[in-house]
Amino acid sequence: MLFVGFTLGLVLSLPFWLWRWAVAWRLAAFYVLIGLCFWRFSVPAGWNNDTSSEATELFAVKLGLGVVLVGFLARVIWQAWNRPAVGTVYRWVDPALLAMFAAFIGINATIALSWQMAGGAVLAAHGILGLAALGPLIVTFMSNNRLVTAAALGLSASLIAMLIYSAFLHPTLVLASAKKVAGGGDYCISLPMSHRAAHARSDLTFLTMDKSPAWRAVPHPAVVTHEGPVAYWSYHLVRFNPQTVGSPVAFCDPAGERGLVSKPDGGVAFVSLDAGQFVVPQAFAPLPSAGNHLAVSLDPMTGAPNPDGIPTAWIAFNEADSIDSLVTADRAVMDGPHGLEVLDLSADPYPTTTQVYLARDKGRVTTQIECWAAMCLNRFSPNGADRIIFNHDPEDLPQWRDMQDRVAALFENWRR
Repeated sequence: MLFVGFTLGLVLSLPFWLWRWAVAWRLAAFYVLIGLCFWRFSVPAGWNNDTSSEATELFAVKLGLGVVLVGFLARVIWQAWNRPAVGTVYRWVDPALLAMFAAFIGINATIALSWQMAGGAVLAAHGILGLAALGPLIVTFMSNNRLVTAAALGLSASLIAMLIYSAFLHPTLVLASAKKVAGGGDYCISLPMSHRAAHARSDLTFLTMDKSPAWRAVPHPAVVTHEGPVAYWSYHLVRFNPQTVGSPVAFCDPAGERGLVSKPDGGVAFVSLDAGQFVVPQAFAPLPSAGNHLAVSLDPMTGAPNPDGIPTAWIAFNEADSIDSLVTADRAVMDGPHGLEVLDLSADPYPTTTQVYLARDKGRVTTQIECWAAMCLNRFSPNGADRIIFNHDPEDLPQWRDMQDRVAALFENWRR
């Protein structure tokens, strides 16, 4: 591949020395355009599983373009030293080059607009693009200058093409790719920035479909099956691309769906963890982590969502053994209030005002409640395997069992 890249560069740079300057600099402009397109639109190495071959090919092409650039710079220096500039205008070549550069600018302007309009109004976004295409289109018919007409035509044509692509072709590509990834099973398309499912083709236009920049910890739209989010949309590849790193939260329930969701979302989040799947109302602000932990924001006294959205309850799967971590042989246990035992911490080297309450089932500690002046932390195992933790006020301690039943029932109801 190194030889291929060097040969490519040599062949491409020869015209700069053998052809007339008027031809050579136009060819150089064409090479620059090709290089810009390659830099802007090529798929990064490793995105198509064949990482090694892609990296080698990219290196070869970049080496070739590098030799071209060196050759062109040498010719520029030689031309400036020995000959005056040539002002010849080629009747078809120059307008074609201008039109291609204008089209490149138009496509990139549309991409920039799509980042600004992601999740926005469909009609507004496409109306802006249509008006932007109208201006250069008018210039195309009014100008008598061939070069101005060519540039305006290239810009207008690219904007109109992107308008058609966004409104009609892009939703078709998204739906076809999602269907292929799902393999005939139930699936839906999650829009993570909008926190909802895709309901119509208008949700999938290139201009307004969700996009996530690199600085945001939010993935692109995802195909969601009963296994959770299985592939994320790639604007480079123009298809859903399976990835190993992504959010386990999706904002649609795939049960009984085939692509576009016909029924209202109900504001649910589909959470896929190693321990199973959960369908949680978004009002509870579900926050998964570490593969087998799920946090939500709720009021344990009522079972209603906590309006501030701060996590107040956590479930950890297969971690029930950690509940009796404070219970050791050198700590005495006394009878306490509300059917609880109290752990004697007076002999600790660093005594505190913390109160630790315990409850047992067949001799095993299944509840551990630590209380401070302003808050209690309630740890318990509802089934002998999993561990649930939630916060509550100290004055609510007499209702500790009711709160546990309420919180455990919520997690169980959300389990798929």
